[in-house]
Amino acid sequence: MVRDDETGYAATTTEQWVAAIARLAADSALRQRLGTAGRRQVEANFSVEVGAARWVEAINRLATA
Repeated sequence: MVRDDETGYAATTTEQWVAAIARLAADSALRQRLGTAGRRQVEANFSVEVGAARWVEAINRLATA
């Protein structure tokens, strides 16, 4: 779900976490960019509307199978 340096940071080590937090703490524009991109991704892929549409599509496929 996290796209490194696009929607967040996929840190796996303590050093990576510290570096990512330091970058974010020092750069408000970066925080804004990552937050906006992350929100867009969630709204486009995981919103209630998207989930409902996927359920309807699945039910329609089953009904016509």
